[in-house]
Amino acid sequence: MKFATCLVLVTVAIASATADDCSFGCTNVYDPVTDENGKTYSNECYMRLAKCQEGKIAPPSSAIPATTEPASSPSMWTDYGDCPDNCLDVYKPVTDENGKTYSNDCYMRQAKCKDN
Repeated sequence: MKFATCLVLVTVAIASATADDCSFGCTNVYDPVTDENGKTYSNECYMRLAKCQEGKIAPPSSAIPATTEPASSPSMWTDYGDCPDNCLDVYKPVTDENGKTYSNDCYMRQAKCKDN
């Protein structure tokens, strides 16, 4: 989730013309979030956009650099039978113990399960 937040902030910062602008663009990746009032948005960027336009949060001022997250032990997936058939196309890169990078944790688990 931290990476998704970083990705949203980077997207927001790039799309935003100035720090005072609340008309930034958001990607159409469906990763629903719900605000404190129970309203659901397609993703965190759309929620931030709505809050910014309502004056409830400040416009984005700078991007937070994205990082890759270290992966857990690959044996845990086969031990617990958590071998996904399908994965969402959300870009949240992870790197395995051999240095291979996958689009997200689900794709890495899927590959590790096929290897075992």
